[in-house]
Amino acid sequence: MYRDPEGYWVSTNIYVLTPAYNTKLISPGSEPKTYQALLDPRFRGKMLWGVSLSSSAAVGFIGTVLDQMGEAGGMDYLRALRKQNIAGSDVSARQILDQVIAGEYAIALQIFNHHAVISAKKGAPVKWIRMQPATGVLSVVSIPKAAPHPNAAKLFEDFLVSPAGQKVYQQAYYLPADPQISALDPELKPEGGKFRSRFFSPEETAAKMPHWKQVYDEIFR
Repeated sequence: MYRDPEGYWVSTNIYVLTPAYNTKLISPGSEPKTYQALLDPRFRGKMLWGVSLSSSAAVGFIGTVLDQMGEAGGMDYLRALRKQNIAGSDVSARQILDQVIAGEYAIALQIFNHHAVISAKKGAPVKWIRMQPATGVLSVVSIPKAAPHPNAAKLFEDFLVSPAGQKVYQQAYYLPADPQISALDPELKPEGGKFRSRFFSPEETAAKMPHWKQVYDEIFR
């Protein structure tokens, strides 16, 4: 399990954030597979991302870039990405993906990869891109210090992280946090899909988010 070393929270499920594309607008096999490929002029004006203060939006994408490329290299990359005229919308990552499915844009940046699979199984023209590293986010649960029924809360938390509880997440097409329990589509998780993901803890995200937002405002506003 993913958990805080001091035991303040435990992860129940994980989210993997990647780009996705409309398969009617971009032929499978010709989609951008790397961060550098997003700079290809043929994608200029065809990408969309969220602009809320969330890991599942532009600031989360920026955080992963800066973490992996370093501050100087990451800033250079983001300045080059600015020339791609990425559209922004203050809606959820699910709604960003829906706009791409509808054909309003060809590529959605920083969406939940399992959402693309759910939609594709219903016939939508969409595929997620195994771009590395993907942004990893932990969905966590904790018990408030003054919880009125802490023992009941502990039992519920124990169930959520038990094999039975993790399979509830699995059957709902969420990604179980337990590495021993695969997603319904095993390739959605890093260990099953054999791709690299950079997971940010809640504390790390909270500490770094103001800087990621500052970079977004400086380069993309």
